[in-house]
Amino acid sequence: FPFPNRVRDGVYTFEGETYRMDRLMATGWDKGAGQAIHGLVADKQWTVESAVADENGATVTSFLQLDADPEIFEQYPFPCRLTVAYCLHNGALEMRTQVANTGSKILPMGFGIHPWFPAALRPGVKLPSGLSAITSQERGGAEVHVPAAAVWELDKLMPTGAVIPVTQDAEMYDLRRHRPLNRRAYDHVFTEVVANAEGWSEGGLRDPATGLEIFIAADGQFREWVLYAPESSPVIALEPYTCTTDAVNLAQRGIDAGLISLAAGARWTGVIRFGLRRFE
Repeated sequence: FPFPNRVRDGVYTFEGETYRMDRLMATGWDKGAGQAIHGLVADKQWTVESAVADENGATVTSFLQLDADPEIFEQYPFPCRLTVAYCLHNGALEMRTQVANTGSKILPMGFGIHPWFPAALRPGVKLPSGLSAITSQERGGAEVHVPAAAVWELDKLMPTGAVIPVTQDAEMYDLRRHRPLNRRAYDHVFTEVVANAEGWSEGGLRDPATGLEIFIAADGQFREWVLYAPESSPVIALEPYTCTTDAVNLAQRGIDAGLISLAAGARWTGVIRFGLRRFE
């Protein structure tokens, strides 16, 4: 938050005003070097509003008032309160997020998460120290599921604006059912999500060696999914987003990229669930 993934050159324009973000990747492995990346709030100190636990589960709720942080407000001058509640109940984790526009003008936004998992789902494998114990064969045998019928065309990890059906290269992109990673590497933004009758979409990761499956389910606010699975590292990130990468700039070109324009005084909410189960 306020924009998931990347913003081209760290610059965005909204309602005729241009703003600059300085959270940049400098050099190195990231082909999107020089882009603002991963928003402005992940490494900030949040305030715990409440923490409760009983026989039914546990919930911790924290918030961040973005305009109270001068570093954030200089880059994103839109007063708002971001609240995240993590609720553990019946073996599932639910993440409830709310954005309240506390300012007097429309707020441009997108929200996404970047959860990492080891490709091998088995006891003793932990992040990050346990990664070296996973072989490339085990990584390749991991099965992933992304509930989307299309993928954004990318140029150096930035969407061009074009959307490609996953059937155009089904071997690479059609992950609407669990498929082994094999030697494929991903850093892609999927769209046109396949949702159930309640509007929820679900993706996940399976380890055939143990019969364990992590599932991630997102409500109808999340219209994109990112899959990050580098061939050089046995990790997988499955990331529900409300919008695509650089949506704030794509919107200026008239492209429906999922940018949310939150009115003054309005609230946005989104829910994501995580769980572990067995499959056959």
